[in-house]
Amino acid sequence: MFKEGTILKISYTGKVKTTGDVFETTDEKTAKDAGIHNPNNRYQPAVIVVGKHNVLPGLDNEILKMSVGDKKTIELSAKDAFGERDVDKIIVTPLQEFKKRDMMPFPGMVIEADGQHARVLSVSGGRVRLDLNHELAGKDVIYDIKVEEEVKEKKAQAIAFIEKRFPNAEISEQKVKVNGTTIEVELSEDQALDKNVVLRKRFYCEDVFLYIDGIEKVRFSEEIHNLKKSTKDEEKGE
Repeated sequence: MFKEGTILKISYTGKVKTTGDVFETTDEKTAKDAGIHNPNNRYQPAVIVVGKHNVLPGLDNEILKMSVGDKKTIELSAKDAFGERDVDKIIVTPLQEFKKRDMMPFPGMVIEADGQHARVLSVSGGRVRLDLNHELAGKDVIYDIKVEEEVKEKKAQAIAFIEKRFPNAEISEQKVKVNGTTIEVELSEDQALDKNVVLRKRFYCEDVFLYIDGIEKVRFSEEIHNLKKSTKDEEKGE
């Protein structure tokens, strides 16, 4: 069994109970077989802090009872997974609001509305019906989970949180150092140019200060190259 706050790496696959359809997974082959493969994703075990709501509450409670190497199939009812469907989350918006943003909505289209994802249900009479419910709301789900590793050593923890907060990026051990009470992180150019980099840095620091003992400071460094200059140099044959 694990204590709350333990840093783990877990593999998992989530499926809809009634159909067996896979909706998320950490395994690339499973994603390809299910037709949900995203070439921009890095398929690898996910980093979580157990007991701290990094996963669905029903999963959190079960993972606390597991040990490294354990596998478990966990069934969650809709209310313990992505919630029951809420009719109050179906709203109507004037089509004109979409036209102002040069958008032409159609049934099935997924957009962002009021800071959350919404699915277009219908478009008629100058009105657009939107569903703000999670796409899996009202569905019972099944998760196959394996606890791959408990991350104990400080540098490994520092790298793990980079994996968690800067997903889909290559991680090099040489780019992360722990010097006493300070963690030094050299961000790649892709990481530094990420439009959400400020938030990612903030969340990384929050994780580090909460869950890695003795860390008092995080120092980020980054290099961004002049791509226009590189192109001109190539054209000159330099």
